[in-house]
Amino acid sequence: MEGTPSYLDYTEVKKTFLEIDGVVKVHNLRIWALSINKNALAAHLAIRPETNPESILRIATTKVHSKYNFFETTIQIEEFTPEMENCQKIRFIE
Repeated sequence: MEGTPSYLDYTEVKKTFLEIDGVVKVHNLRIWALSINKNALAAHLAIRPETNPESILRIATTKVHSKYNFFETTIQIEEFTPEMENCQKIRFIE
């Protein structure tokens, strides 16, 4: 059964993404355990309009894989718009 890995801190994972130059907002962040040793992540990263999305995707994927050893990641890159300021979708799967 899938559940939240207790040792992973959502705030830290979100912070890891926000430390990437060009990432403005993280939303729809989901982290869950597929099995004891296999964790998955899905997230949307909103980036500044002048930022290269392919570069952000490469950097973000490398960072979370090396730092947290995720088995599977799905990261969506989208251009930041002011409407995103009120998006609070961070989902904890339990």
